[in-house]
Amino acid sequence: MHDQVQERLSLRTIVIRYPDGDKQYWLTEEIFSPGDELRRNGQTWIVDDVLGPRRSGGYPTVTLRERDES
Repeated sequence: MHDQVQERLSLRTIVIRYPDGDKQYWLTEEIFSPGDELRRNGQTWIVDDVLGPRRSGGYPTVTLRERDES
């Protein structure tokens, strides 16, 4: 039981912002940094910027950009 509580406490809500203005709320323990790659719906995205809650006015926010295929 203690392990389950610890697991849930490590999760936090972040906002994922896509280049087209769409956003998603994720519950995750991941810590993202600019330049990280992530895959979503068969597409690879690059983390462009990461804002902490103070800078974003709420939840930590991860801004993505499309990966250059060249």
